[in-house]
Amino acid sequence: MAKQSSRSVSILLGLLGSSLAIAPGANAGSASADPIVAVLVADDSRAPGIEIGRAADTYRLITIESQFGKMRVIATDGHLPYPYGRELTGYEVVDLAATLGKAGAGGVMVLVAPYTSGHRQSAFVSFPGGYIAEIHQSIAH
Repeated sequence: MAKQSSRSVSILLGLLGSSLAIAPGANAGSASADPIVAVLVADDSRAPGIEIGRAADTYRLITIESQFGKMRVIATDGHLPYPYGRELTGYEVVDLAATLGKAGAGGVMVLVAPYTSGHRQSAFVSFPGGYIAEIHQSIAH
């Protein structure tokens, strides 16, 4: 990991109000309780733009894991088409199609139809009241 990337991630985590220690390549499951260890899983400076609604572009994607879960940090120029950038969180599900079917029956509207990028299939949805979320399913390598 480059020194600048480590510094950037450390600053980011500091802004999140967490006392996380970045440990590149460490095993998140074996972390001690103090401090919490976050593992920098990936730092892709040329991630596919389809994930942010800009198929012709790339962006920076940082993937971090800890005992709290997985986090994807997206760095862009801020120009994202609706609904990208307006989702509050993302949810990993076992079966995306079944989840979208159940959600639709409950009044949830699909804003971005399922698409595949890398090792995941994702969709964006809007719940009654305007809550926007990204829902994704991991795909076997």
